[in-house]
Amino acid sequence: MKKTLFAFVILAISGIASAAYAQQDPAVQQITCPGDVHSSAVVIAPNRVIGAEHGFAAGGCGTEPLWYDRDLDLYVGATNETHSDQAAVSCEGVVSGQTYRLVGYNRSFSGRAQQGYRTVETETGTKDNMMAIEGGAQTGMSGGAVFNKDDALVGIITSTNGEVTYVREFATTPLCEG
Repeated sequence: MKKTLFAFVILAISGIASAAYAQQDPAVQQITCPGDVHSSAVVIAPNRVIGAEHGFAAGGCGTEPLWYDRDLDLYVGATNETHSDQAAVSCEGVVSGQTYRLVGYNRSFSGRAQQGYRTVETETGTKDNMMAIEGGAQTGMSGGAVFNKDDALVGIITSTNGEVTYVREFATTPLCEG
């Protein structure tokens, strides 16, 4: 299963998936889990999504887990639905000073990446190596997309403190190793 996931991610990184979207991105979907929990997820293949692990932790969210890491707060799952709009995944890191577009199912905004990695205390525990981007995400944006200037998906939204949004860039995860 792990080899299959990494092979898929490599295909997505190679540019087989495409992205060219307006402000509210069709590749970013709302995920509803039991207890009326809403979060965002990004379509990276016709029946594959990536998002924040804490958004899927309850289970029963309409996806089957293929890979997840609670410490990184990342989740990749299979869906029963087929989506034609997909984001192109990139292992390019989040660069301090550059502007990124952050998109959840309910809102989008642009912000500049701040310098250096952060350790962040969240409801689900301590998260290391997080990048901070100016601007506060709203409830439901967890698992949403972080797009660079070329509209490549470089990370996902994990949490906010109201002033900055913390994101997990793919470059520092096993998804981009090797």
